[in-house]
Amino acid sequence: MRYGSAQHHARLRRAPSRARRRKHAGGVGVRLWGSGGRGAGDGVANLVSRLAAAGSFFALGYTRSVYPFSTDCCCYRRSAGVWPVRRTAAFTLIELLVVIAIIGVLVSIILPSLAGARRAARSTVCLSNLRQIGAALVAYNNDHREAVIPSYNMVGINGDEPLDGWGPIMDRDGYIPVAERVGRSGSAFYCPDTVDVEGMRDGQTGTDPDNPKGWMDWPNIRTGSANIPTTIEERGFDKIIRVAYWINAINPIGGTVIPEQDLHYTGSVGYGPGSNGAYVRPTYLSAFQRPHQLVALADGVYAGRQRDNRQFTPNCRIGYRHPGKGRYGAANTAFADGHAAPITGDVFPRALGGSNDPEEVRAENRNGQPTVYANPERDLGL
Repeated sequence: MRYGSAQHHARLRRAPSRARRRKHAGGVGVRLWGSGGRGAGDGVANLVSRLAAAGSFFALGYTRSVYPFSTDCCCYRRSAGVWPVRRTAAFTLIELLVVIAIIGVLVSIILPSLAGARRAARSTVCLSNLRQIGAALVAYNNDHREAVIPSYNMVGINGDEPLDGWGPIMDRDGYIPVAERVGRSGSAFYCPDTVDVEGMRDGQTGTDPDNPKGWMDWPNIRTGSANIPTTIEERGFDKIIRVAYWINAINPIGGTVIPEQDLHYTGSVGYGPGSNGAYVRPTYLSAFQRPHQLVALADGVYAGRQRDNRQFTPNCRIGYRHPGKGRYGAANTAFADGHAAPITGDVFPRALGGSNDPEEVRAENRNGQPTVYANPERDLGL
């Protein structure tokens, strides 16, 4: 069609006015260049037209200036060099900061719960260790005509000779074999919540609350102010065993005293002669009045010193490693019948001695409660 021809003038007469074209651009009839009212472009043109009619034309990221009108043609087309632009969706800075703040709040809520869950899991592993050891102690009783495993065997009163220890005895005799000086991974003698410190390195646990939560290596030579780990090859103790549990035993080493036979769960067999000429002998199951309540092992280090069992007491050897009640922790405990359960630091039973009130000690060891005495009715007059 030539410019100025009859067909051209007829088409111009049919073209809408500028005002009508502007109205048309904001209404339903707007079409994209190239649609021509037919072909594949019709679907796009109709979609845009309907969105524009619903007031959403600009929500797609288009502006009127993208589709300017030509004055010499009834069709709408893009101006040279101008193309539709789709805006990219993105977060604003404020939205990003809000999301970060929400994530921070959620993390602050979740982290304490996760930490508590991990502590509970470690406590469960420790309790499982003590159940395993408790079952092994019962097996030892059966294999040795009801004799109880010694806390350690010794000669004399000062421990000048190496002390074997109940842990190495159980390892050597095959009840609970472990690798040498195994720590957190794989040893039934080591609680997962053990503090990595030698608890009796100064001879006593003192006032540092971490010391009773530590460990002790066996066999060893006790000098009173230090522990020197050593093997005893001639007796089959060819490795050092790291132990993080306390055993309820009479422990008169280092002084001349009257050994109190069958007072607690076990004792340092071979000690003597005491001031009365007696020696500590093995304890037998027949000495136990209430084996289901008699404490055999607990979280902690070494043996003895039952009078100082309560948490926050100087020289306490019970390690309250686990969540307990209020400010008091809990010590997982194995009993003489082989079962295990936790005891909190405010009710762990004590023995007579020091500044302990005898009436309080009797109340703590009464029937129905855990006790550190093999026969509390006889020894406490209950």
